[in-house]
Amino acid sequence: MQKSEGTAASPSRATTVEPERSTKPTAATRTLVTGFGVFSGVNENPSTFLAENCGRSHELLEVSYRGVRDFLSRLNPDSFDRLLLLGVNAYATKCRVELFARNLIGAQPDVRGETLGPAEIRAGAPKVLGGTLWDQTKLLQPEHLADHPRLVHSFSAGNYLCNYIYFEALMRFREKKVGFLHVPSVDEMPIDRQLEAVQEVLTHIENPLPKSS
Repeated sequence: MQKSEGTAASPSRATTVEPERSTKPTAATRTLVTGFGVFSGVNENPSTFLAENCGRSHELLEVSYRGVRDFLSRLNPDSFDRLLLLGVNAYATKCRVELFARNLIGAQPDVRGETLGPAEIRAGAPKVLGGTLWDQTKLLQPEHLADHPRLVHSFSAGNYLCNYIYFEALMRFREKKVGFLHVPSVDEMPIDRQLEAVQEVLTHIENPLPKSS
């Protein structure tokens, strides 16, 4: 079983926090970051800390299908340009840039006991969707991450809530940039190094490469 995300330690309702900002929008103010809380087998979910300390507007979500659906349903597409989704993968050794979301959900129940699979997330929808947040950035270039000390490409976000929110967000917000970053446990990578990785990712996605002619 892939341990990838979990229940929020706070109430089931998602919490929204916005950093102080000027009235003039910038790339940073148009980025929204989400994190999950602790869950069975993982007593410390670094995605909570990373979302809270990345310097961007953020939301902390309960790891339940209802919680994810409620968050995505009320999320105003006019409020953001980029959506960086964070979750922990207890078996990862580096922060994993998830390149794809799959139309697949497993049999593992969420923290409320709800089970939706094994099944497709959306019947008749594409089998695989590519993350759009990495387009026009070095994060999509294999040579950039080949020997990177903190980041690596990943081709599967699993079949639980991390993949579920990734696929649903890509389906709902097709005009936006959406991506998922799996982070390791703090035993595998200290939290300060994880925060450095997240900050590097934010720098890349907020400063895309020029379009080739």
